[in-house]
Amino acid sequence: MSGTSMASPSVAGGAALVLQSLYEKGLDKTEDAALQAKIALMNTSKIVNQPGTTIPYSPRKQGAGLMQINDAIQTPVLVKDQNAPLEEGGSVALKEIKGNTAQFLLDIEALSDQKLEYDVYVDVLTDETETMEFDLNGDGKVDESHEYLTLHTKRVEGATVMVNGSIASHDKGAKVLVTPNNNVKLYVNIFLPNNMKKNSFVEGYVRLVPKDPKQSPELTIPYMGFYGEWDAQPNIDPSPWEDEHFLGFTVLWDDMTDLPLGFNLETGDFDIEKIAISSLSAAPGVYSTFTALRNLEKTEMYIEDKQGKKLLELGDFSEFTGVPWKFSKNILPYEDNFYGGYLWEVADDEGNFVPDEDYQYVIESTLDYEGAKPQVVKMPIKVDSIAPSIRDIQVEPKDGKYEISFKAEDNKNGSGYYGALLYIDGQYTPLDPGKKSHIVDTEPTSVIVMAQDYAYNTSIEVWGDPSYVDQYILVSWFTAYGTAGVNEDNPLEIMGFAANRLKWTVVIEDSEGNQIDSFIEERQHSLRTTWTPKSDVPDGQYKAYAIVEDAEGFKVTTEEIPFKITRSEK
Repeated sequence: MSGTSMASPSVAGGAALVLQSLYEKGLDKTEDAALQAKIALMNTSKIVNQPGTTIPYSPRKQGAGLMQINDAIQTPVLVKDQNAPLEEGGSVALKEIKGNTAQFLLDIEALSDQKLEYDVYVDVLTDETETMEFDLNGDGKVDESHEYLTLHTKRVEGATVMVNGSIASHDKGAKVLVTPNNNVKLYVNIFLPNNMKKNSFVEGYVRLVPKDPKQSPELTIPYMGFYGEWDAQPNIDPSPWEDEHFLGFTVLWDDMTDLPLGFNLETGDFDIEKIAISSLSAAPGVYSTFTALRNLEKTEMYIEDKQGKKLLELGDFSEFTGVPWKFSKNILPYEDNFYGGYLWEVADDEGNFVPDEDYQYVIESTLDYEGAKPQVVKMPIKVDSIAPSIRDIQVEPKDGKYEISFKAEDNKNGSGYYGALLYIDGQYTPLDPGKKSHIVDTEPTSVIVMAQDYAYNTSIEVWGDPSYVDQYILVSWFTAYGTAGVNEDNPLEIMGFAANRLKWTVVIEDSEGNQIDSFIEERQHSLRTTWTPKSDVPDGQYKAYAIVEDAEGFKVTTEEIPFKITRSEK
């Protein structure tokens, strides 16, 4: 066993021994004594250096170090942050370092009647980084370069430290004398170099090395601060088309494919002009995923129009709790790469479909830090509900074969022509993205061109024999249930599905072809309805079908579904 499973009982046992030793040194049996035992354990822990160096691991990685129970029991002094409550006194939290100087005050409390002399050393550390270059398209040239943490620390070159007015460093000590009768304080001033990189950690250890190791173990106290504005760093990983993104999971989806909107699988790039959705498509809407880089106090999502006006509040995760919802940052080693966001159904706050234009899907987050200001990540989403136009379909001989060609283009502010599906003499042939021609061996008699843009809007044009047009050009399926005995108590259940929102005109006819009823369902990709015969409609054989029309006026008629009205068998 390892990790916290074994560390917790080991530290608990060690703390009990140290607490007993403090009682023997005259401390009262109070809560403060328990907190001082914690400080003794922290003060006397062994600092671990990075392999092959004299540079310690970051306090964010190793804390105060490795517990040394015997040293904690024997320590003649305690070192603590004078400006922190006792429960936090074993380390120094500098928080934000606004200028080039950081100061803190340490209190040294004597626990024995010995006179002790120490040399005080101070490590000033920051994160080590490296720049990595990437050839994204394999052409041998660098496309991007990013700076990454190496998970190691380095010393801050050019930093100066003063301890009680004397210069100190990691290898030069400032002397301090501790006696039972004096209350010794260490005034530590850290001066950072002018070229110190903004928004980086400044941390390290103040180390008290005894002149006589027999009198006292070496004592340390870790400190940590952030040089810059703590709440200015990104809460959420930028989108992959933005600079300084890390993972690239802050994107938009529509559940129609397994790729994020705007992503080109061949190039590996995003085209934000192709991040689009149609109010006529079968997509349920558009939703986000995002990677939280930091612990968040609050996260909400909404839609803005192109003027920056909030159009619709999608949701605040606080709705689940009634209080600000705290997001922990994603735990990347466990492949916790992203969270899922709220769905926008391409409608306003009254449920009406919005007009075609450019919108922004906004994620607003606030860091779990006092006084933090909200940050926003905006992802563009184009609403495009107009299909590409198709014209000039031609079939011409070419090199002993036949070339089918056509012209197709999307509307001016649309998402762009994506590609086409050809229905050639009853056989489907998909074209590669962007293509507008195809070679066949024999001359066709019928060509149906179905052109699509990046928002899944589809237009249809027919060349030649129109008899190949069937319901499946627009409708995936159309059927009815409960056909054996339809009556007032058992209505006919009618269902259909299409890839786009269509106008469905459902027609009911008798066995002679006489229409006895019809009704219309507008802008539906899924048809789920019922039909109940009126009392004056006699028993007998009937049929149901639908005339289905897209936004451009192209129509198909579905197959007829026979059913029987019978009341005598109710």
